[in-house]
Amino acid sequence: MPDTLTMQQVADLAGVRRAVVSMWRSRYPTTEGGFPAPVDARSLTFSADAVGEWLTRTGRGNNPDAAVDAALHSSRFATIREHLDAASGLLLLQALTGELLADLDAETALDAILDAQLPALLPTRETLAALDDAALVADVDTLAEAGYGGERVLWRLVAAEHAPGEAFAEHSLTVDAAAMFTSLLRAVATPDHHVVLHGQGALALLTQVAADIPADGTSSLGQGTMLLNAGLSVREKGAEVPPARASAASRLALRAFAASGIETTGTDAGDNLHVIVENRADAHAAITLFEKVRAVSHDLADRDVALVLAPADLLVGTLGEGSNLDEARRECFNISQAQRAVSRHRQEQRAGLAPDYTLPLRYVATLPKGMLRATGRRRLALWALAPNTDDTRPAFTTYGDHANHAFGPGECDALAADVAAACSGDRATHAFLRARHRATCNLLDESSLVIPPGVREPRDGGEVLAQAWGHESRAGAPLAPGVDLVSAGLVAAQAPKTWADILSTWASVRRGHRVPDEIIAATRGALVDVIGADEVRGLRAVGARRVDRLEVERVVPQVRYTEPGDVVFVAVERPAAIVDERGGRVVQTPARILRPRSGALDGLRLISAQAVLDINAQRGVDTAGWHLHLTPAEQADAAQRVATTVAVRRRALRDQLTALDAYETTVLTGIAEGVLHAEVATPTRMHDMQQEAVTTRNEESRRCRE
Repeated sequence: MPDTLTMQQVADLAGVRRAVVSMWRSRYPTTEGGFPAPVDARSLTFSADAVGEWLTRTGRGNNPDAAVDAALHSSRFATIREHLDAASGLLLLQALTGELLADLDAETALDAILDAQLPALLPTRETLAALDDAALVADVDTLAEAGYGGERVLWRLVAAEHAPGEAFAEHSLTVDAAAMFTSLLRAVATPDHHVVLHGQGALALLTQVAADIPADGTSSLGQGTMLLNAGLSVREKGAEVPPARASAASRLALRAFAASGIETTGTDAGDNLHVIVENRADAHAAITLFEKVRAVSHDLADRDVALVLAPADLLVGTLGEGSNLDEARRECFNISQAQRAVSRHRQEQRAGLAPDYTLPLRYVATLPKGMLRATGRRRLALWALAPNTDDTRPAFTTYGDHANHAFGPGECDALAADVAAACSGDRATHAFLRARHRATCNLLDESSLVIPPGVREPRDGGEVLAQAWGHESRAGAPLAPGVDLVSAGLVAAQAPKTWADILSTWASVRRGHRVPDEIIAATRGALVDVIGADEVRGLRAVGARRVDRLEVERVVPQVRYTEPGDVVFVAVERPAAIVDERGGRVVQTPARILRPRSGALDGLRLISAQAVLDINAQRGVDTAGWHLHLTPAEQADAAQRVATTVAVRRRALRDQLTALDAYETTVLTGIAEGVLHAEVATPTRMHDMQQEAVTTRNEESRRCRE
């Protein structure tokens, strides 16, 4: 019987919706050159060869290889799915040998299995029995020829297991979610990481994101989508699951990875990347999940990482204080033992930090809804576990809020980079996206792992004061004359205000002017400095460009000048800002003015120098995401005095650097041009020169006095 296609299979083959196939049938009737007539009008099935040929000849649909791919969507493909375990074994054997199985003898088959070291995936008795099934062998050979080899057909079978109602359906991610996890694995995994999959859910996820299965079932593992150089293995309850005990779908997935050249057994690698997936939220599943995470955390070595994907209700939500689930999660966090260790450490007055027994949770993220195909309304969350890389500092956990942000390429890459930085301990230098940090021991003691905006960790004022003294000492000059700096002790650091809050109460923004470059070249008249983007970014010195006041007022009739203390900033390409201490200057767009309001509002003031520091530290150009610090009103004058002293010192150092550059240019160029002669002075000669210089200065001073 020839291979046939149903209406849905025709749509899958062509890469279109089923309604499009119905339209083709009505628009192109079954006359000469029209859409093929059904071979069975009752079941509405069509010849796979005829449909594939028609799609290729007419160019309809989105699959230029439809004629070749027709068998992969046909009744023959459905037939081998009824014998999934035997068929997947034969397909792996075909991928290993590259030969038609009908021409393969038993001895050659066994040699190929031994050479590939895959006896666990291809047991001798079952493989030889499958080779004796002539009908199945014929189907496998036909599909392998149509699919350009057994590997491609294996991945097509794996893709079919993600369809609704099939073995991997409940674990199947949407396209955007798969892209997110693919970016995450790329960022976290290294060539030395052996991937440990805890359960069928993790294996199903890896087949989808690591194999990057497109519609035709092909695998892109060979193109480096995922680093699996060190292989993978599947574990249940802490022990590796032998293929003989795995389900047919799991064996299929392992055989697909093996056909792609990935080691699928053993854990000989030194570094492990653990993947734990749980899509259910019932009590039994939750308790099992927490036990699994705790067991994995105890085995994490220095370079190991564990990724946990599960319902947000379980990972970050409030579980009800004292409930069984809450107790299970706290036991997973190991928070009670950690608190007892800290208490003993304090009682015994030991030096240094107390031993950290908490769960090594480095990153937590709430994710958008709609990541699971089967249960789209269920929100997932992510945990990333890794050992603390610096035992001399308290361990921190980073919380990323991605719940209301679609996973486009930029969002996926940012999340992946944040997780990698948190796991590596690069919290201080990495620019996190929408992230907040808390000491791990404090966060895990809370009823929820969600860190709301504005929550700050306590800071030790004594430590900050010591840092300030150290910086002042290295600067070589007092930087806070007339200002007494005193530690406030261990206090909660004040959170910065949003840009919208700043503009509503403490400052206003004025746009820059469209000043033509043609008039910014004046050398005489009533000259006014121009501050544009180059001046703000330090590419030009303020005062290098000037404009005649009468001319600018003619071209820009409503021109407004800066006032002393204005902050001139740009939010294009990268944020930057400076303080205009003198005022009376013209600001050229895209630069703008942030003008602090006078007086104290709500006991707080916006200090211009602090605003400049904060704007220069912003990571994005969208001001809606900016945050600025405010200064307590009673300390504003002292803070301003420190800022003024630093600004004066900075100008003096810049003048010295300018003089050094000028000296170097003058002397070296003079020597090169022959107008100066230079020789290395002897110690005696150097002493005489110094004495001569002192005598000359004294003589000049005497003449001045006379």
